Amino acid sequence: MKPGVKYKVQVIDTWNMTISELNGTFEERFRIELPGRQYMAIRMTKV
Repeated sequence: MKPGVKYKVQVIDTWNMTISELNGTFEERFRIELPGRQYMAIRMTKV
């Protein structure tokens, strides 16, 4: 991601139809650990 741009990240469980927002913001290089289940996705929103 571009330096200086911050993102809020949400983990979406499409099977159970739930959305969990991760604490804090993320910038540049980062890694999001997903649960070991199928049908998971992430949504990143520029802050």
